[in-house]
Amino acid sequence: MLSSWTCLSLCLCLSAGLINLQSDSADVRALVSKIVPLVKKCPFMTNADVRSALLGLQGMHADSSKEVAALFSAVTDLLERSKIKFSTPSDISSALYGLQGLGSETPSGKKLLLLLTKMMDSVPLSFPPVTTKNDPVEPILVDSIDVELGYSPASDRYSRSTAFKGRDVAMSLYGLRAASGAAKEAIDIISALVPHVVFLEDRLTANDVATCLYGLQNFNSKQKKVLELLRALNPHILNASGKFNPKGLSMALNGLQGFDSSHVEVRELIRGISIIARRTVGDFPGFEDFHQLSAALYGLSSLSTTHPEVVELVTCLSKMVHTQQLSGSRRTKSPGLQKLESTPKADKVGMAMYGLQRMSPKVEAMNTLLEGLLEYVTCMPSPNCIAIGMAFQSFKFCNGQPTAVQSAILDVLADKIVGFSSRNIGKTKSSMYNVRKPQSADKFATIRRYALRRFAVCVLPLSQLVSNDDVSLIHRSDGTIAYSTA
Repeated sequence: MLSSWTCLSLCLCLSAGLINLQSDSADVRALVSKIVPLVKKCPFMTNADVRSALLGLQGMHADSSKEVAALFSAVTDLLERSKIKFSTPSDISSALYGLQGLGSETPSGKKLLLLLTKMMDSVPLSFPPVTTKNDPVEPILVDSIDVELGYSPASDRYSRSTAFKGRDVAMSLYGLRAASGAAKEAIDIISALVPHVVFLEDRLTANDVATCLYGLQNFNSKQKKVLELLRALNPHILNASGKFNPKGLSMALNGLQGFDSSHVEVRELIRGISIIARRTVGDFPGFEDFHQLSAALYGLSSLSTTHPEVVELVTCLSKMVHTQQLSGSRRTKSPGLQKLESTPKADKVGMAMYGLQRMSPKVEAMNTLLEGLLEYVTCMPSPNCIAIGMAFQSFKFCNGQPTAVQSAILDVLADKIVGFSSRNIGKTKSSMYNVRKPQSADKFATIRRYALRRFAVCVLPLSQLVSNDDVSLIHRSDGTIAYSTA
């Protein structure tokens, strides 16, 4: 084993050696443990070495093992003693993209994000893009955003040679997908990116939009800096080119899960996504698996159909889900699609239903989505408490009058949860639900309370609760549903 490394040797090891490896492998963790001492002995790194080295860490998850956490800590210390500054957009985007497995809750994660924020300060901001009559890219009107956010092209921080490209923004935001929006260090990164997002050198593509939004899945619209980012990003999304593919649509919608449509910035974002979605509808081949569909619907959980922009988006999505169902009945030779329709995981079905919690059943598109989900609800295996609770959440705004498809889903859920009890769960082979173990019993009690609370809030208004010993029966108007909590 080498006693020390040069910065180039370290860069090659991390960028070329680790870039395609995942830290969930024991062999990879063993390799990482051998690399850490050498990183600690490396004297310094250059700009180019830093961005390549961090890019190579994209498959490493800091919370997966002490070895990986130690590697991130050692790399952070190395960056600190190297005293370097980023000089180009690709320095920023490559470095941030490599952090996609780094959370912002660990000491090393906080320290690295703080350090990278300081390193970004030295990259000049770009001038507004210049468009001509022959320019195929539509001009983006950003004057109001520029003034509102306080960024003036007259500033000496602006330089036309350092404009971010759409891909730079996408890579930068995607790298934050494991970061917590509650962490100040993560919000500081968002704040540092905003002025670079205002003026982009080129046009975002639909894939760029999906990548950007997926990286924001742990952030929410309660944060002022996140709303500033949306104000800077929205004009580019409205002007984006191309169509969503199934994975891209799933990623884009899943990234919306923390965004409340009561904010005008979020509604403008939804409008931009809908423009791309409308272009996509006619050529959409259907989601590749139920996970994609579930993730897409789950991302809608903070959006309300009281806003026209949300209704438009849901309408586009309902057409794609309907296409998925029709194409599914034809493509009988596809093993993947047959598996999708016959064995959807209960938690994924629950997540899909949960995403519709703020959708009014009076909106036709909402019922179309539920019709698309009915088959999956019917086919899912016996649900656990979490899946039940999340499914109940979708009935939150029934107002005592479930639609026909909602009633059909309730009937299916009733058949699946009759007799569902702690006694049944305790007999499972999975230690997670073995209520004889104190820790597992406490976890089970917690998630069962969640399911019952969701039931009481969302479904109970549709029925009458009658308790008899350890069994609680729910009698709807047609007398078809029963539920055991013992």
